[in-house]
Amino acid sequence: MEVQEHKALLDAAFMAAEEKVQKSEQAGTSAQVLGDARKIDRFPEDVSTIVVHHSSILRNKRLLLAYSQMRLDKIKALRWQGRSLPDDIKNNLSTAELQYFKSYDRLLSRYMRHGEGVGQDLTLDLIPPKDPEIQVRALEDYGEMVASNGTIHFQKNAVFFMAQEDAEPLIRQHVLERMDMADLH
Repeated sequence: MEVQEHKALLDAAFMAAEEKVQKSEQAGTSAQVLGDARKIDRFPEDVSTIVVHHSSILRNKRLLLAYSQMRLDKIKALRWQGRSLPDDIKNNLSTAELQYFKSYDRLLSRYMRHGEGVGQDLTLDLIPPKDPEIQVRALEDYGEMVASNGTIHFQKNAVFFMAQEDAEPLIRQHVLERMDMADLH
């Protein structure tokens, strides 16, 4: 059901773009084209003007649809970067785009959920890790946390190994930083 809702919202976003294209096509051009079409027999040189005008309308339509698709791709990428939209971006989205983001969020969350989906957070790292554990350093005193491999006490500048899926959210919050082997020497 979620996939169908997602597709319906995607279709709604494209329909909104299509309506904008149709309004721009109808704004003052239909009467002009009809008037020009009646003159074709008398003035054959006007045919090229009509063809160029129609071609420019089709080009503008393609550009608007490509722009709409680019915006939807950016909205998807924002969901993969984090679960919520920043306020400055949220204020610049249309209602259909906000609904699309919410639908895509529900769909992706449902897919990653234990039981119904794959049971893993696919947004942690877009490049598969070579090792499931990474070396991190605490940037601040954070206290204790129960991780998948036990309880960890975070003290400032402490260096330790922990599961990447446990460390990634804390790295995003700037509580931890990832360490490379070169940083230790």
